[in-house]
Amino acid sequence: MAPTNAFAFTKWYLDGVTPAGDTWIAYWTRLKWRGLPVQWHSIGRTGSSGLLRASSSLSRVDPPAWHDGQLTWQAPALGVALDYRPEADPFSRTLFHDEHGSVEWCCEAPAARATLRSESGPTSEGLGYAECIHFTVPPWRLPLHELRWGRWIAADASHSMVWIDWQGPAPRSWAVLNGRDLVAPAVTDDSVVAEGSRLVVSDRQPLRSRVLADLIRGIPGLTPLMPKSILALRETRWLGHGLLTRDGQPPVPGRSLSEYVVLG
Repeated sequence: MAPTNAFAFTKWYLDGVTPAGDTWIAYWTRLKWRGLPVQWHSIGRTGSSGLLRASSSLSRVDPPAWHDGQLTWQAPALGVALDYRPEADPFSRTLFHDEHGSVEWCCEAPAARATLRSESGPTSEGLGYAECIHFTVPPWRLPLHELRWGRWIAADASHSMVWIDWQGPAPRSWAVLNGRDLVAPAVTDDSVVAEGSRLVVSDRQPLRSRVLADLIRGIPGLTPLMPKSILALRETRWLGHGLLTRDGQPPVPGRSLSEYVVLG
C-alpha cells in the first residue's frame, strides 16, 4: 500500500474551438497527498468579452473515458457533456523521471472533432484537443521556472502540433508534429521551429490570466500544504491563428491555444 503522504496528481485537459472562434477549456483533476484526497473539475467558455468565464465543482465525477472510439466526459454539476472523435492517433511521453517520481504525458486526442453539449445553452462544435498528465513528483520539485505549452490544429484537422517548453535549471523542449517528435525545437511565445518546419502564431487573443492561489482558495485544506512559490504561479492563455510552413510544401492555416506559466 502506498504511504498516505505519497504525491499523485492527475490532470485531464480538454478544449475546443468553433469555426467562429468560440472556445471552451475543461479540466478534471485528482490529487492524493498527505492523506488529503481532492477532486476538482471546471469549464471555461468565452463570452461576449472574448474572455473565459469559468465554473467549477468539487463533486465526484468520473474522468473522461473512451467509448466506441470516442473520448467522452460527463460533468452534471457543470451542466455539460463533451465528445471527441479523433482525427489523429494518441501518443505518450515521459517528460521527467528521477528517484522521487515522474511526469507522464499522454496526448489522448491531438486533433479531434469536438462537441460541447450544455444544459443551459446551444451545442458547440469545432476542433478540439485532449490530454492527460500524471505527476508522482510535486510540480514545484521539477527543474523549471517557466513553462510554455501550446497546441495547433489545421483548419481541416489534417495536421496537428503540440509543444512544451521548460525553462530553468535543466531546460528542455518537446514538439510533436503529426505524432512525430521534432528534434531540438526552438519555442517562443509565437513560434515553434525545428527540422524545416515552422509554426508561426499571430493575432493572439488573451483568454485568461490567473494566479494559482486564487484558483485553489475554495478547496478545503489545500492552500496550507502548498509552497509559496507554487501559490504565486501565474498562468496566461491565448487563442491565436497559426500558420504551418514546411520545406517544399504549401502553408497550412489553423487555430492555436497556448499558455505561459511562470512560478513565483
